[in-house]
Amino acid sequence: MTYPDDIRKRAIELRNKGLPYKAILKTIRNEFKERDEKVVLDSLDEKTIYRWKKGNSERLIEPSIPVTKEQKIIPSNSKEDFREHNIKLKEVAKSLLDNDLASVSHGWTRKKVVGQAKYIVTKENKVGEYYGLTDEQLSDKLKENIVLTEHKHLRWFVHDCFLQHLQSELPEELKDNGFFDIVKEKPYELIKILRALLERDKFPGKCSYCEGQQ
Repeated sequence: MTYPDDIRKRAIELRNKGLPYKAILKTIRNEFKERDEKVVLDSLDEKTIYRWKKGNSERLIEPSIPVTKEQKIIPSNSKEDFREHNIKLKEVAKSLLDNDLASVSHGWTRKKVVGQAKYIVTKENKVGEYYGLTDEQLSDKLKENIVLTEHKHLRWFVHDCFLQHLQSELPEELKDNGFFDIVKEKPYELIKILRALLERDKFPGKCSYCEGQQ
């Protein structure tokens, strides 16, 4: 889809002012509603605006020019963008551990689990109340969380950003595996990695957004 330059420029301008993507979409559609751009405006989405913002070659506004401290003007800085990006990455990791998965531990380490269950899961905010899960059940709960996370944080952000960062944290024996293969075959190992990432101040690795900010 080809978008008019003034729509692209306005979207970038609003994003640079700190407006969230949903607010930008609403503003753009309201400001350009009188034009014969209904198909274009209906197809405009958050991912498109994100690409415009990060792509230095696609920027249609004048870049901020760094100035000296004597001029008492703070130069353009991407640290705030990186901080916000890191927060979003942590929100995705936390969302993947919803529905009690943050509490998962190997079942035989503390309490005996009956039947085929291998893992202990403590019910949220209910100390002492737990239940057991098999490998398959653990994988299924993780898959459910993935679907919910894609809806909550946008599928493109989960796959194009978060998974690129996750890749750098995977042990060598899992690096050649597809994400959903790991979810199916090594769900507990993935959960341990997600918990470790949440304890970091900064997510490891780089994604296309990080590359675009440099």
